[in-house]
Amino acid sequence: LVSSVMIFIPLRIYAYVSLASLVALLMASMCFLGDLSTISTAKWSYPELQLEPNVGNFFRAYGLFIFCFAGHPCLPALHEGMQHTERWTGCVSWSFTIAAVYYLVLGLVTYLAHGDDLHPVFTKDMSIPWLKHTTAAFFAVKIQLTTPVLMRVVLQSMQIWPEGRHVNEFIQNSLPVALVILLTGTSACFLAGEVAALASFVGALLVNLTSIVIPCVMYARLSVWSQQPGKNKVKLVMCGVLVVFGLVTAVAGTYLAVLDMTH
Repeated sequence: LVSSVMIFIPLRIYAYVSLASLVALLMASMCFLGDLSTISTAKWSYPELQLEPNVGNFFRAYGLFIFCFAGHPCLPALHEGMQHTERWTGCVSWSFTIAAVYYLVLGLVTYLAHGDDLHPVFTKDMSIPWLKHTTAAFFAVKIQLTTPVLMRVVLQSMQIWPEGRHVNEFIQNSLPVALVILLTGTSACFLAGEVAALASFVGALLVNLTSIVIPCVMYARLSVWSQQPGKNKVKLVMCGVLVVFGLVTAVAGTYLAVLDMTH
């Protein structure tokens, strides 16, 4: 309900509201690390490195990794909402650099502490009740404040934002998308017990397409339509490589995620 109201806040104003989301994420991380610090380093698992890598686990891990970038389709809307668009490249570069360091440090330290016993829902591994509940509460706030940005993209794809549509046009253009979203949401509820496999499935199939494959295809098409593809040969080659990589990981990752969810 809150997200349904907050989507009407202009993006330039919502940028300040979203700072609360960042603060909530930092607070949740601090609570989690505080709980982790109560474990003596002598009791850390320090899992051994597997000398025989499992190729299938690479695709599973890729699905989980790319799942974190489900917000990529929001980038054009954020760009258009900026007051100084010339600062876009710097903002994105710093944002992804900070995010990469954050995920790597938090993920590796947690894995070193808990090893293979690490639960997919990491709050399950927390031992201090009040820190556990506080972490979950801050993450709930973070998700609640992030959802409106994602909802804008969904509503735009369904052609019911920002202007209303006639009933016939809505049924013709938006009902199939709405049914897919409803089916996906319902499936997520039934498969909630397999969090890791479900996230890997969504990442490998859906996020992989919307964040890797489709943007590269669109960039290549726009370059061709601009009749200046020669100026962007390197980028076009990189886009081709990413499309092939995205399709391969989508097929393999989706197949393995389905196997994990059904066994």
